[in-house]
Amino acid sequence: MTLDEVRNEIDKLDEEMKELFLRRMELSGEVAKVKAGTAQKVYNPGREAEVIGGLTEGIGGPRKLQYESFLKKLMEISRTEQYRLMDESGADGLFDTPVLDEAAGKLKGGEDLRLSFTCSEKGISPSEAISVISDYSPEILEIALKESGKVEVLISGQSDAGALKLLLIHLFKETEDLRIL
Repeated sequence: MTLDEVRNEIDKLDEEMKELFLRRMELSGEVAKVKAGTAQKVYNPGREAEVIGGLTEGIGGPRKLQYESFLKKLMEISRTEQYRLMDESGADGLFDTPVLDEAAGKLKGGEDLRLSFTCSEKGISPSEAISVISDYSPEILEIALKESGKVEVLISGQSDAGALKLLLIHLFKETEDLRIL
């Protein structure tokens, strides 16, 4: 195959993946409705590990790690979609805490946000938290990993307020002891 032929095949696959992605987001919306109605948590690390384990079975070498990384990111995006939809519908009281109210006030003022939170076995890891943060804040001014899974991060207040709100919801739901410093 020539380079152009290979690129054409990749372009076709990318179009198929786009349609599959959009369908997955639709289904994530359906999951959000069910979870909101039954008070289930969006993040279920046991379920995600089970799914990833099943889907990566039979894949060897570096492709297994690459596919696992792809699946983790896809699941993270799906959870964020669920949080967004639940927040828009007013379900789950997502933004009904003093910490998130304080952050919302700072966001309206365009102030930089210094956040502190703890990653534990019950939630996302520090590296996953940093991945989430980098997705929603175009300007991370500072990151510090402290003892025992504690993370401090300074995020530009000039970031998109809607994206930062989703980031805060995501961190609030998947880490512990989220605070504005």
